[in-house]
Amino acid sequence: MSVFFNEMLDIVNSSYLRKTKRKNHSIKGYIQIGKILVHILAAIMILAVMSNKSPIIIISSLGAVAAVLMIVFQHTLLSLVANVQLSSNDVLQLGDWIEMPDKNLSGEVTDIALHTITIRNWDNTISRIPTKNFLTETYTNWQAMFSSGARRIMRSIAIDQHSVRFLDQEMLSSMLTIRGVSEPLATLLDGRDPGGVADRWFVDNG
Repeated sequence: MSVFFNEMLDIVNSSYLRKTKRKNHSIKGYIQIGKILVHILAAIMILAVMSNKSPIIIISSLGAVAAVLMIVFQHTLLSLVANVQLSSNDVLQLGDWIEMPDKNLSGEVTDIALHTITIRNWDNTISRIPTKNFLTETYTNWQAMFSSGARRIMRSIAIDQHSVRFLDQEMLSSMLTIRGVSEPLATLLDGRDPGGVADRWFVDNG
């Protein structure tokens, strides 16, 4: 029966990934939690059959070894909490570009499981980081910048301050004749009269 329920959980996961519109959300962590619960229930049923006792009695007797179970499943519980927080707060999704300088990795999230998160670095190497580390360690998620179409220049650009001046009519007319500049500039003007130099958007009139 446990094998049957595990297969059903895998089918649910596959159907979710195939039909959902939110392709970047992973429920693999929850599926693995369900599999753990299935195995625990199966183990309880086996013990109940072998000892000829009610499963309720077996479950009640587990309270005596709860402390031991907490130690044994410590990493699983921490990963469970981390997975729930990451999923519910949408701070990490499939396809996100993240960077962890301490781990010397930068790449795309390809899998979010219960215990580990898989990252494909830009040099095509694979890194697997424990899920709980994303709650205790610093990392940068560049996905918002990447999705917005913005670009960040990581180099210094020297600009002569004396070359910076207000756009006047003569400069505007010359820029409108430059190929590759005139089209976006004309779009930027958005119907403004290029001959009207009184527009404060271009010229500071004091």
